[in-house]
Amino acid sequence: MLTFAANLSWMFKEHGFLDRFAAAADAGFDTVEYLFPYEHDPDEIAARLARHNLKLALFNAPPGDLAKGDRGFACIAERSAEFRASIASALDYACVTGAPRLHLMAGCGAESISLATDFAAFQE
Repeated sequence: MLTFAANLSWMFKEHGFLDRFAAAADAGFDTVEYLFPYEHDPDEIAARLARHNLKLALFNAPPGDLAKGDRGFACIAERSAEFRASIASALDYACVTGAPRLHLMAGCGAESISLATDFAAFQE
């Protein structure tokens, strides 16, 4: 059976982010997702999920600085420390909100570098 999730980053934009949880539940959704929750307290997000009996499907790991063109940095070896910190932050949010999965923002690296980047360093 298919499960449909309301993407709260794109839907119900007539409401502030935290009020979109109620709008999604009122529209009949029981699952939500969103892009980047990091401007909001994870405990408040968890409270909204619980209050409206919603499940969280997923959200994105931090992308870096979107205004500067970042779209993640997992494939950029020289940013591995920043990548590790971003995953730690995402995992904190996931634990509090009950997110079962994260979307990893890989980024845009130079082909020879990004293709050679592996996750061995991340697994240390």
